Amino acid sequence: MLSPAAVIRSATRTNAALLQREHDIGRIAVGYRSDLIIIDGDPLRDIRILGAPKHLRLVMVGERLAKNDLL
Repeated sequence: MLSPAAVIRSATRTNAALLQREHDIGRIAVGYRSDLIIIDGDPLRDIRILGAPKHLRLVMVGERLAKNDLL
């Protein structure tokens, strides 16, 4: 069984490499395209919160704000 950190890495960095896109996706870095989320909780303690919409507070798709429940 994979650790929560390994699951997150698999969904980001590993998939970018499989798609041969590791030069522009799969990490948070200057020059990389990133979709980001802010959630309530720690996915390294409970990975299930990543699949629970009630924990989702903010979604950024590229440079566009798609959801903001922080205010």
